[in-house]
Amino acid sequence: IATRTERILVKPGHVNHRAYKALCSHARCVAYSVQYIVRQSFFEECERPSAPETDKLFRMDNPELYKTVSTAPSQRIG
Repeated sequence: IATRTERILVKPGHVNHRAYKALCSHARCVAYSVQYIVRQSFFEECERPSAPETDKLFRMDNPELYKTVSTAPSQRIG
């Protein structure tokens, strides 16, 4: 799996800096939670969960965080 990342710097003086920082922090929490679920299947020597299974596990393990995820991205996690 290849992941492409862009780094965009927003200076603290920018009008939306606080909002961007909060969104990035939230996205990082979601990504780490999903990676944890996938990693557990590796350590338990199980089959890697599919995207819908991962979404279901994420919803069960992190209900509060899952509620904050918008609909479209939450269906693509995995």
